[in-house]
Amino acid sequence: MTPYFPTSCQILSCKLEEDWYIILPMNVERGDSSMPNQLIVSGIKGDMGEPTRLELVKQADGDIIVSLRNTETGHCLQIEFSSFAGGSGNFESAQKLGELMELLATKEEQK
Repeated sequence: MTPYFPTSCQILSCKLEEDWYIILPMNVERGDSSMPNQLIVSGIKGDMGEPTRLELVKQADGDIIVSLRNTETGHCLQIEFSSFAGGSGNFESAQKLGELMELLATKEEQK
């Protein structure tokens, strides 16, 4: 298996020869000193055994991208929330998603 990083969704995954997709366990990546606000929480599993994983990406500007990837097909859907009052005017969603990301990241890092 060779790891690859899909451009449509930034979930860490490996593609096998049979085109099956495997999502690695929950992963937390924080930005470096050049982008300290960046945070990626990937490989979040649901509670019912479904073949879908959630990824949350906080970009350096504070915008949040929510991605869902089917681990059997690799199909991915995304939606982005602006952290500023511009955009859709729904910046509270980005704020609350950012808080959720910090909670998940902190919990995972304490393991």
